Order: sequence, then structure tokens, then C-alpha cells
Amino acid sequence: MGCEENLLVKGLRLLPLLLLFTTLFAQSESSLGRAKSEIRVGHVREALSLLQSTTRDEPNNVEAHFLLGNLYLALRAYPQAQEQYMTVLNLDHKNVDVLFYLGAVYRQQGDVKKAVSYFQRVEHAKPNFLPAYENLGNLYDYIGDTPQAIEQYETLGRLFPSRSTTLALGRLYRKGGNYRKAEELLNSHLRKLPLDGEAWDILAGVQFDANDLVNAWNASERAVKLEPSNIRFLLTHARIAKGRKSSFYLSKAIDDSSAILRLDPNNAEAGQLFVEAKEALVLEHQNRIIVWISVSGILVLLCVIYLWRRGKKSDADKGKLVHALDSHLSRLNDLPEIAEYLVSYFAEYFNLPKGMFFLINRESTQLKCFYTNFKVVVSDSLDANPEVLARWVSVYHGRPMTAAQALKSALFIDSFPDSRLFFDKQDLRLILPFCVKGKLLAMLALGGVSRNEFLDLLPRIRRRVESAHILADTAATAIETAALYELSVIDEQTKVYNKRFFRQVLSEEIKRVERYHQPTSLIMLDIDHFKALNDSYGHPMGDSVLRELADLLKENVRNGVDSVSRYGGEEFTIILPATDLRRASETAERIRNSIGGRTFQGLPPNVRVTVSLGIAAYPHCASSDWELIQAADQALYQSKKEGRNRVSIAEQVVGPAPKQESILSGSERLKAGADPANPTRTEPSIEESPGRIDSPKLLESATPLPAIKESAPSVPPVVQKEDPKPEEKVTFPLTPQTTSVEPILSYKDFENAFRAQIQSSRSDGSLLVLACLEVENFQDLGSPESLLSEILSVAKPYLRASDSYSSPMNGMLAFMFTNKEKREITWTLENIYREISQGSWNGRGGQPILRGAVVGFPEDGGEPQDLLRSAQKVLDIARAQDLGVVATPKRSQH
Repeated sequence: MGCEENLLVKGLRLLPLLLLFTTLFAQSESSLGRAKSEIRVGHVREALSLLQSTTRDEPNNVEAHFLLGNLYLALRAYPQAQEQYMTVLNLDHKNVDVLFYLGAVYRQQGDVKKAVSYFQRVEHAKPNFLPAYENLGNLYDYIGDTPQAIEQYETLGRLFPSRSTTLALGRLYRKGGNYRKAEELLNSHLRKLPLDGEAWDILAGVQFDANDLVNAWNASERAVKLEPSNIRFLLTHARIAKGRKSSFYLSKAIDDSSAILRLDPNNAEAGQLFVEAKEALVLEHQNRIIVWISVSGILVLLCVIYLWRRGKKSDADKGKLVHALDSHLSRLNDLPEIAEYLVSYFAEYFNLPKGMFFLINRESTQLKCFYTNFKVVVSDSLDANPEVLARWVSVYHGRPMTAAQALKSALFIDSFPDSRLFFDKQDLRLILPFCVKGKLLAMLALGGVSRNEFLDLLPRIRRRVESAHILADTAATAIETAALYELSVIDEQTKVYNKRFFRQVLSEEIKRVERYHQPTSLIMLDIDHFKALNDSYGHPMGDSVLRELADLLKENVRNGVDSVSRYGGEEFTIILPATDLRRASETAERIRNSIGGRTFQGLPPNVRVTVSLGIAAYPHCASSDWELIQAADQALYQSKKEGRNRVSIAEQVVGPAPKQESILSGSERLKAGADPANPTRTEPSIEESPGRIDSPKLLESATPLPAIKESAPSVPPVVQKEDPKPEEKVTFPLTPQTTSVEPILSYKDFENAFRAQIQSSRSDGSLLVLACLEVENFQDLGSPESLLSEILSVAKPYLRASDSYSSPMNGMLAFMFTNKEKREITWTLENIYREISQGSWNGRGGQPILRGAVVGFPEDGGEPQDLLRSAQKVLDIARAQDLGVVATPKRSQH
């Protein structure tokens, strides 16, 4: 009994110690757990205090020391972190994570030797620990031990192949001088990821170091095209351009350096490149001038000797030849006639019966056969290399040469890679280039005789080659003049006449009617539901339809008599000289049936394109050329109103024209741009005519085109039978009280937001576009403020919440768009423009006359005022050329 009491007493005495131990243990666990919770919510100081307390209470707690070391490392307290990690390592010497973090600490402290030793220990302890290999590779690269760095990254690539590992290996191979291996690795990578701009940049650097300048340039071009604003890519591009040393590439180096300095004015390397490239370009020009002076002196001396030996008779003969050729070419009007004449002229001159006349395209990438008298042509085009072609022209100065001489010239073969096969198959013997100011415009290839026959003719050809060179210069001037004239009167997209030439021809035909008393008819036609076709199949398909329709129109009119023109958008005109209304109606019906029965290329077979046509005749339906246009336009509108896909005659719509004292007065007013019915009003553009453009609201009564899907639509998108119900015009609110539009921002607020967005775009490279919409006649349409509010109500559905808008000046609305390309904004502004142009504004006393401009940052200006000035210049161009929405072209970055 006594023993039991002693034990009980002893147990009671030990109870406080047991309770204290249990409390301390619970507190320790609670402190570590709370520290983890604090770390998770980002309370670093509280977690640090708790972990310090835990390590003091429990010096052998590995997890607490490890977490405390991590906190010190995050706070960049490297000595304290090192102390905690060493404590953990003493407690657990096989802890791989602690070895890795110790290596990281020493790396941050700059102790590369210790960092390498710890990362090596990690590799030995855990061979598949990838970060250790990457850190070791970086450290070896840092201390200049490139072979060891390559070994680490190769091991890393075998364990876990990735893009970053491949790019790092490419840089290391370049640094170690192993260019072949670097090229193989990067080319293999780019076959899988062809849009990796950084890989292209590294490959360009490797090839530049290997002195492969051509391939280095091509690779750098790819990199810069993928990322035009990347300073590192532009530096590589500039270095390679400077290394190629020619004037062209030195200019490229200067442009690249300037672009870098605009992005980073403090970039010392770009500044040095700019200065060196400038000096090299000046030296190159000086050398070229010296060479040119020397060559010119020699040529002048040779010419003097030659002229002295041949005498004055030869000079007189050449002058007569040039004068005769120039006189005949001046009487020819267009390129086809000039090409046909030159083939026959030089074929007779060299006694070679057959010839092919080639025209080079604007990009100088292809020679297109424009005319030939060969019965069978192997190919109608010959591909060209623009860079080498320029060198060939500069070296040979456009001199005639035999096919054998050309095919022995490396420059000619490089300029036209397929020329050998082409010349052999076509049996061509002589080449005559036509050049102006060092630029190839066209080329004539003559032949049609056997090799032996050509050898017999060769002495005569050689005697005439020099004279042919002078004749070719004369012909080149005529070709250039004809080409420039064709560009000014031909619509680039459809290859028919443009609106300006249409007005000129119509004015001349009206005068011819007054002289010969024969009527002239005008057909105006418009594609039905063209906007819906564009929305369903895309604008490229719409462009294709326009081109094919233009070809159909040319096939259905009299060649050389009738004139087909593109009047605007999807609207075309046809002038029919000496044609009355009956014959014009027959022509219009033939055109309508031809188009309606045609399956247009690229569209599903069940989709039919139809047109509405209006016809008017002078002087039966109009007393002036302007009234003739108005009458045909009203007849076209009547066809639209009655259901489309039909022909209407102006006589049935507006009646015969009233008698006028002078028919010519209308032509004179048309030239001045005035409306004969209202002398104070200038001629409106096609967008101002009521009913000219089909908006989504106007198309609600017709069957819409289906949305584009991956498979072809099963329902025809264009319906042949239309609802005869008349179309309703869109009416916009005419007073501020009828609209719920938010007030227009003040220009000061708009400019502040614009400046802030410019700074953001400079830092992150985001897109920024300014669009301006100007009402020319806003003073004539009531209150300008309410007018802009009404226009804004039309534009509002096309805007996002992030888009800003303001009125920087009277009659103008300015919109700021972010993260959208200039092309998208142009489409947006065109849609707003069309909706406003088609609406009814009769309550304001007239229709708004609109112009639109789209400019972008930074190519059109670096500040809001600069961009606004650029927009004003674009609006001036739009007014001068009677255009709607105009966008500045995106400038090249290379």
C-alpha cells in the first residue's frame, strides 16, 4: 500500500513536465503549420518570424530550416539562406534539393566555383534532375568553358528536348565555332517550327560568322518579317547588310539602324552601325563615281575613235533610223500596238522572222509574254530574280546579246533561272532588252531560224547590234510612256477603264454626237447583293468575281468601239457609241443573260451572280453628259427597286429629256464637276446616290447569304426571284433628342488617353490605329454637334468598349482603336461610311458628303498631333481623287 502511494506521488510530480513537453510539441507543430499558411497567402514577414521561432525551439527540424532558407533566398538575404541550407545539409547530407539551392545561392553571390561544385553533386546524386544541367550549362558558358556548356546542354537535350535547349545549343555551337553542327540543329528545328523568329535570327548569326552572307541575309529577312520591331533581330539584319558592302545593302543597314534608334535612342551598337554604314556608303559612292568616270572616259574615247572611223554617214543613218522609229511609235496609242510593231520592226531589222515581246511586272519577279507571232508558245512567262536582275541590267546596260552569250552569262542565268530550257525549246536566238534609267521594262526575244541559219546571219546581226541598242532606248521610252498612261486610265483590279477615263470618253462621245448626229447609249450595271456575297465568301472571292465579270463585259461588247469602265465598287458602265436605246437594250439583255448563266470560279455551282442594269441614251434621255449619267443611274435604281436581275430604260423612268439651248453646256459643267440641274452642287460620288449600296437593313427583305462554314453551303446564297416589295431606306435620328448616344469626349481627354496608349504601345508593341471620318458639308446640315451625335449613333455598333472617340475639329469624328490592324479598321470605317451614305437625311436638307482616313502608329506619326496631321493629308487626297475611305499603306520594316 505504501509503495503504491509513492508511485502515485511520483507520477503526480512528473505530470507538469509531461504537460509542458506536450504543449511545446503542439506549439512547434502549430508554428510550422502557421508559417506555411502565411507563405501561401504571401505574408513573408509573419512566416519569417514563425520559422525563426520554430528553428530556435527545434534546431533539428529539417523542414523549418529548409523553408526559412527559401524565404531568405526569396528576400535575397544570401548569407542567411546559405546558413540555413548548410544546417539542413548537416542534418540530411543526401538532400538533393538543398544541394541545388546552395548552388543557386553561390551563383547569386558570384562564387561560380562553389556553385559549379554543388550543381555537380546534384548531378551525381540525381542524374535526371534537369535544372542542374541547365544551371551548369549557363555557368560554364558564363566562365567561357564552351565545350563543358555544350556537353551539359546536349545531355539536357537528350533527357528533355525543348525549344529553349535547342536555341541555347545553337548559340553555343556558334560560340565554339562549330557552324556546320549549329546549322544542322537549327535547320532541323525550323523544319518543325518555321515561324520561330529567334531560331532564324540565331541561324543568320551562325551563317554570318561562317561568311555565308547570302543565306545569312535570307535567314535574317525571315526573322525580321516575323518580328519587325525586335531590336536584336534588327541588329543582326543591320550587321549582315553592312557585311555585304554594296550600296543596296549599306542603305538597308542604315535603315535598320535608324529603326533601332527610333525604338531605343540609347542603343550604342545601333549608333555605331549607323555611323559605319554611312561612311561605307559614302566610300562606295566615291569608288563608284571614280569607276564610272574612268569607264565613261574610256567609252567616250572609244566612241570618238569609232565615230571618226565610220564617218558622218553612219551618224546620219542612225539618226534617220531613230527619228523614223520615234515618229512611228508616237502615233501608236497603247501597249499592244507598240508590242506588235516592235516585234515586226526588229524581226525585219535583224532578218529573224519570229519574236516574243515580254513585259516585266511591277515587282520585277516575272517576264510575261505580251505579244508573239510564234504559233506555239512553250510558256507565257519567265520567272526572274529581282536582285540579280538589277545587277545584270547595270552590268550590261541593256545591250542586245545572242542567246548563246546570254546563256554563258552567270548573271543572266541567275536573273532568269529557267531561261536555258525556255530558249532551247522555243528556238530563240537574239535578246533585246528595253531599259530606262537602269531598270528593265521589257525584253524582245527573236528567233524562228535554225542554228546554222543563225550562224550565217551572225555577221550582219553584229554590225547592227550597236544601232539596235540606240533604237531600243527610243523604244523603251515609248514603252514607259504607254505603260504610265495605261496605269492612269486602267482600274488596277479589274483591268477595265477607271472612272476618270470614263468621264473623259463620255464627254468626247457627247461632242461626237453633236458633230455626227448619231445617238450614244450608256449602260450602268450593279452586282446584286454584292455585300452579302463578300460577307459570306470573303473579300478575295468578291475581288475575283469583279475581275471575272469585267472579262465577261469585255467579251460581250464591240472591241475597239465600246468602252467598259469601273464606276465604283461593284458598279460598271459601258459607253455604246452610235447605238440607240433598242440596240443598247439588246446588248444589256445579252450581258445580263451571260452573267446570270455563268458559274463563277471559286463559287459553289448552285450560286449564281446576277446584275441589275439601267440604260439611257443621248440626246433622247438627257441633254448633257451629266444628265445622261443621272438618267442611267435612275434606271439602274428602278431595276433594283423592281426586284433586281433586270434591265430598265431611262425613258420609262424619267421620260425624254427636255430641249436645251446648248447641249455642250452640260459637258462643260460635267468637266467643272457641277450638276446641270443645280449649279451650286458638285457631282456626288456613287455612294451619295440613293439606293446605290445594299446595307444589311436593305437586304432584310431578300434571302441572305448563309454564314461561311467549313463545308460548302447547301442553300444557294443568292436568290434569283426577289420579293417585288419596294426597299425601305434607313432613316437616322435627325435631332439630338431622338438619340441615346453617349456624349462625345472632349478632345483634351481623348488626347490624354491617346498619349497614354502610345506609351503603352511603345513598351509592349501593341497595335494602335487612328481613324477619322469628316463631313465636308456639315455647315449645310443643321447643328454640327447633333449631326456628329447622329453619325456616332451609326458608328456605335461597330465600336468596342475599349475604343475612344472625339471631335478634334468641326465636322470630324476621330476614333482610336487598339490591338487591331489597319486593314480591319479600314473595313470597319467603310461599313460605317456606307451606312451613313445610304441613309435618308432629308430632315437636314441634304446628304452628308463623307471622307474617311485610317493612319497607324508609329509609321504615320509618333504623337497624337502627328497622326492627326497625317490623317488630314489622307483626307486631302481623298477629296482630290473623289474617294471614300483611304488608308495609308503599311511601310516596309526592312
